[in-house]
Amino acid sequence: MTEKEELMYSILAELNDSGIPLIFKGGLISNLFLQEQSYNDVYRMTKDIDANWVGIPPTLEELSLSIANAIKDKHSNLEVKVTRPFGEKQSAKVVFTDVHSGLDLISMDIDIHCESGRRIYSYGTASFNGILPIEILLDKISSSSTDLVYKWRTKDLLDVYMFCHCFSFKIKDIFDYSKNNKREIKDFSAFFQKRSQIEHAYNKLFSIIGKPEFDEAYSFLAEFFTPFRKGIQKDFFWNSEKLEWQDSSKYLDLTKAFVLNKNGEDILEGKLYDVGSKFLLDCLESNFSTVYLKSPVFQEKTIIFEQKGNIICANIDSLSEEYDLKTNKNLKHEISAFLDKAEIIKIIDSNNILEEHSERVITANDTVHDNEVASLNHRDNSFDIER
Repeated sequence: MTEKEELMYSILAELNDSGIPLIFKGGLISNLFLQEQSYNDVYRMTKDIDANWVGIPPTLEELSLSIANAIKDKHSNLEVKVTRPFGEKQSAKVVFTDVHSGLDLISMDIDIHCESGRRIYSYGTASFNGILPIEILLDKISSSSTDLVYKWRTKDLLDVYMFCHCFSFKIKDIFDYSKNNKREIKDFSAFFQKRSQIEHAYNKLFSIIGKPEFDEAYSFLAEFFTPFRKGIQKDFFWNSEKLEWQDSSKYLDLTKAFVLNKNGEDILEGKLYDVGSKFLLDCLESNFSTVYLKSPVFQEKTIIFEQKGNIICANIDSLSEEYDLKTNKNLKHEISAFLDKAEIIKIIDSNNILEEHSERVITANDTVHDNEVASLNHRDNSFDIER
C-alpha cells in the first residue's frame, strides 16, 4: 500500500466520524473488501477517493466547509477546494492541496445518490461506511457491458476478475440491484467484438501488482459475462471457490443451521449461523453418513443430517449474499467438534419431521418411508436430486 493510499484512508475515517452523509466506494473500498476475503493474487493501486452523498445536495460552500472542518484536526496541512460543482449526471470534485507546497495531493469525486445499502469497512483502527460488495460488482459489470470497456473503464475488467475469485453471489441479485439502482447491463457487444482494442487498453494499465496476462483474463471474463449477455436471471450463482457458474437448483445453501441431540437439546445453545454451500459440500464428502432432503409443510426445504447421534436440521431458502467461508473457519471447526461426540443413528423418519410437530426429535426407532425420501448425491462437482 502506498503512502498516498494510507493518507486517503485516514481522510475517509475523519470524514466518516464527522457525520457528513457520505458512503464511500471506488478502489479504496474494493481493495478493503478483497483484503477481507484474503485475496492478494492481484492488487490494483488507487489514486483518488470516490463517494456518494446521501440526501439533499449541499451548496459548494457547505460542501467545502464540512469537509475542511472534518479533517482540520489531523490534516491541518491540507486545504480543501471544490473544483467542480454538482451537475446533472456530473459528480462534484474536491481537491486536497498541500498548503506548504501548493501541490494537489488527492482528489475526491462525489455523486448524489440514493442509498441502497451500506456496510462498515475497516482499515487498522479506522472504520467507515462503504457501499455493498454486490453494488461494487454491479458497477463494474455494467461498465464492462458497454463500449466504455475499451475507452476509459478497462480497469473495471480487472476488478471483476479479482472479485470473481473471492465473492460468490446469485445472478438474480445483480439484476435486481441493476433494476433498483437504474444501472443498466448492456449486451457486451464491445467486449466480445472489440478484443484488440480492449487488449491495447488493458496492456496500458499500470500500478497493478500481479496483473494476469490479457489472454487469461479475457478468456476467464468471457465465460463469466456470458449469462449476463444472455440475460439469465434464474437459478444461477457464481461459485468463487470453483470459479464457475452453477445451477442453484442443484446446489444447496445451508442457512441458520442448528444441531440437536436425541433428547432435543440444542447443543449449539440456540445460536444460528449462516453457513455457505462449501460447508455443506464438505459435510457430504467427509462428515456425514446419510443425507435426506425433504419439503415439509412450511414454505422452505429442510435438510436432515445424521452423524454420531446428533441430528442437524437446516432451513434452505434462497442462497444468501455471502458464500465464502474464509471468515467462518472457526464456525466449521466448532460444529465439527460437536459432531464428534455421539453415536450413529441409522434410521431417520424424514416423513414425519416438522409435519407432526416442529420440535419433534428423530430417533433410531423411527421408520424410513423410502418413497418419500430424496437422496442427495454428489457427482461431477454438482448435486443432483434423485426422486
